[in-house]
Amino acid sequence: MSRYKSGLSLGEYALLGVLHERPMHGYDVSRRFAPEAELALVTPLEMSSIYAMLKELQEQGLIEGERTVVGLRPPRTVFHLTASAKDLFCTWLGEPVRRLREVRSDLLLKLFFCRAAGPAHSRRLLDAQISVSATYVERLAGLAADAPSDSFERLVYASKIGAARSTLAWLQEERARLEGVAC
Repeated sequence: MSRYKSGLSLGEYALLGVLHERPMHGYDVSRRFAPEAELALVTPLEMSSIYAMLKELQEQGLIEGERTVVGLRPPRTVFHLTASAKDLFCTWLGEPVRRLREVRSDLLLKLFFCRAAGPAHSRRLLDAQISVSATYVERLAGLAADAPSDSFERLVYASKIGAARSTLAWLQEERARLEGVAC
């Protein structure tokens, strides 16, 4: 059993999240990422990739597999999280993302798993993300203000500010929705 690598991929976190819900075998895990499944909207994974990641997570000591036989079916390996994987996943789940582009993938995946844990988890994550995103908008606004008015630099900052404000507005709307308050 080896120590886990410091940075897991989004797909690996998705697998930890699925196994955090309950132990299951690889085929059941793969059905959670089928094209018609909700997780595929954010993290589409092919069956071959899932099995490769399960093997990697097992080699890192984050999941353990237990072979089971049911009736006349071939043996299956049922995977479950180790204690360190549970801690790693729960820590990751509560952290806001640092880059705007990660909102469309990482944050949405986190919100998917937060929903299963209850609205309080989603509210905490959204509050943290709103704070990080507001700070990002403020920093960009300062950089834009310091750039020459007709410069390409200011154009780039203005573009980033527009996208960041839009994301911030969506985060605030989602947070208000969780409270049952219309924006």
